[in-house]
Amino acid sequence: MKRALTLALVCSLAMGAMPTPALEGASGLALCQLSLDGVVGERTHPWVSISVTHRVEQELVETSLIGQFKPGTTGASLATLLAKRLKEHGARVTESTALDKTGDLFIEDVTSVRVDLPAGPGASVTFCDRPLGMLSLRPTSPTPGAGRLEFYGVVSDVSGRHRSMESLEIPVIDGESGHDVCKRLFDRSLEAGWLPVREKTDRWSPSRRTDSRKLLSSEVKLSASGWELELRVG
Repeated sequence: MKRALTLALVCSLAMGAMPTPALEGASGLALCQLSLDGVVGERTHPWVSISVTHRVEQELVETSLIGQFKPGTTGASLATLLAKRLKEHGARVTESTALDKTGDLFIEDVTSVRVDLPAGPGASVTFCDRPLGMLSLRPTSPTPGAGRLEFYGVVSDVSGRHRSMESLEIPVIDGESGHDVCKRLFDRSLEAGWLPVREKTDRWSPSRRTDSRKLLSSEVKLSASGWELELRVG
């Protein structure tokens, strides 16, 4: 989807509250914890793009915070602004800013989250009560940067009585494509006991495990500039 964005001298913001059809690959609604930690930096460009698709009554709505921000703008400030927009668009959201530079949003009835933060702050997305359905990763720069991609999931046994944490961490190499990163994630998750799915080359889904344990919830962190990360609820 093409977006027309106009920049003013210091900051121009594009916001969305658009009805959208049910998303492919999203079969549930999650309580989502969106954490923003640190500040907008000066490297690359001080661009922030965060979009949350959530249910309002019987309709899916996408709320966005997209624009140029001054270097030094904190994750807590961005979380406050995004929370305001989400509430204006009918979302049930609770904000927590216990630390000066860190903001946490707890958003009900979320189907997907998309983030692109080339200069920070750091972000993590947790689907607190639903599994991850699909992860998509696309470069937004001609030379996407290096870093790492982390996945953490709570799994339960067949009886549902015993829970444990499974995690994956893979490097993101400078200049790679979404295909390269997701292929590495696919191979690593297969080795770690998952039966992953790659419907397209720039996507990955944890799907099932070889030991029949069930994924209950998940957290994903990306620390690499020049990438758009999209997460859909399973």
